[in-house]
Amino acid sequence: MRRLQQLALTVSIAAFALGPGGCTDAGSNLLILGNRAPVVQNNACVFDTNVEGGVIAAGLFDINSPFLYTFAPVIQNAAPGIVTDINQDVVLIEGFDIQYNYLGGFLDALPDAQREILTANSETTVLRAVSVSPNGGLSTVIVDLFNEPIITALNASGVLAGGARAIVEVEVTAFGTIDGGTIESTPFKYPITLCEGCYVVNQGLCTADLVLGGGYPCGGFQDFPILCCDNAGTLACGDEE
Repeated sequence: MRRLQQLALTVSIAAFALGPGGCTDAGSNLLILGNRAPVVQNNACVFDTNVEGGVIAAGLFDINSPFLYTFAPVIQNAAPGIVTDINQDVVLIEGFDIQYNYLGGFLDALPDAQREILTANSETTVLRAVSVSPNGGLSTVIVDLFNEPIITALNASGVLAGGARAIVEVEVTAFGTIDGGTIESTPFKYPITLCEGCYVVNQGLCTADLVLGGGYPCGGFQDFPILCCDNAGTLACGDEE
């Protein structure tokens, strides 16, 4: 597809060798292992490559968010490399092809104008640049999933009002170069539940055993809802009551 929709600055967060990796056939030398959950270190939001430390298996996104959905794919280069040449089999990621598949007949429920916008934006390309060393090396970058025309159309359609939800399967494929040739990752499929106004969750009347707070540690209305309760008619969030 390679249709340029967004252009962003390079974000190179981490790249290091994880140990010997097996050489696989076709495009399987380049893998997306998962969407890394953010962690907070020294009051800063950090996306590392520790897939065992926490990946998000499925997303939740409130379309009322002022931000786009933040996706942090952990990319692995399984090419073997050559000990005597540190540049051999290094993958230079150039970007990501993204395809949106709306499940359950969701597109059919949209008004014609909004359905046409989502259909026209069903594929996009996001440019990102980062290198991935061979022998199981890992890197991650920040990729915005969806784009503003999609979110604007969803808000205008009103189909997610009143608590309705929709599931979109986002298929992400990294592409770049290796040793002068081109390479693509195996496609990574990631389901995201779309909603409107669901990020803040009112758990009812405040009680002593309710735990409040939560939320996405890097901003944005996604993945980790804010748990609140009703404190005499006022929504209380962020502290235990």
